[in-house]
Amino acid sequence: MTIWSQRVASHLKGPEPVESSLVSAVIPTRNRPALLMRAVRSVLEQTHRDIEIVIVIDGRDPTTVTAVSSIRDPRVRVFELTENVGSANARNIGVQHATGKWVAFLDDDDEWLPHKIEKQLDCAKCSNLTHPLVACRVIGRTPHRDYIWPRRFPKVDEPLIDYLFARNSLFRGEGHIVTSTIFAEQQLLLTVPFTRGMSHNDDTDWLVRFCTRVDAGVEFVKEPLAVWHLEEARFCVSMQSDWRRTHMWLKSIRPLITPRAYSGFIAAQLAGEAGRQRAWKAFFPLLSEMCLCGEPKPIDLALYLGNWAMPQSLRSSIRSLLYRE
Repeated sequence: MTIWSQRVASHLKGPEPVESSLVSAVIPTRNRPALLMRAVRSVLEQTHRDIEIVIVIDGRDPTTVTAVSSIRDPRVRVFELTENVGSANARNIGVQHATGKWVAFLDDDDEWLPHKIEKQLDCAKCSNLTHPLVACRVIGRTPHRDYIWPRRFPKVDEPLIDYLFARNSLFRGEGHIVTSTIFAEQQLLLTVPFTRGMSHNDDTDWLVRFCTRVDAGVEFVKEPLAVWHLEEARFCVSMQSDWRRTHMWLKSIRPLITPRAYSGFIAAQLAGEAGRQRAWKAFFPLLSEMCLCGEPKPIDLALYLGNWAMPQSLRSSIRSLLYRE
């Protein structure tokens, strides 16, 4: 299923010893060679030099293979899969073949700022947590302007799942852990892998299961260390997914999350997807489910109505105007 590039043939001899300062950057990719090359450059420019890049090409993709073949840095390792397995399993494959103690994920359409790995590694080494996940702020880059997210970090007594799923304000960016900011031990990621077969919400699903572990926690670096490219005119899985699949997934994880998080996700995420897809018949059933199965606050009701009433473009314009002021 997996083909190793010529440059990494030595890794066929067996696993190498895990190095404590080596960080493995795992980048799943498919049919986006130009964006991938931008992402790779941002990793090669890290101030922390003890790093390897594990590129997982998710299925036959000759154009991307040609692009990465031009990279002459020995820290780059390429795995071309013979079939498309999805980003979730592509990340798992990257983690399995990483040789560093630490793994950092990077989506092929995002990029890192130069000090990201250095600062996250320092934070991880100073953590008192048994298995820390180190996240950071991110620059949310849209065609209109840049945002610094998350706008706040979890309160001392706030469940992490509530922080991630439930908003206390009308616009996005309040509580976020973006996939391209996740930095954790390889052992943790092997123990808690991404769910195979998921093409949407796979990163959120992973965070939910991570939150159930009593021996793990999150550390935040307060400055933005990555660029998250948003609302660009190109294919995006999150914008194409059927809202009903998201709904089925949400119901499947209901035992793992709080009622507040359940209602918050329906209001902020699910209503937005259903509204974009003009699934008007779902308006009252989802509203009823949010109230009966969750613990909505007034802000959730406002978000729910806003996601149905206002198109994404209008909400983005209002958000941009308010932030500018």
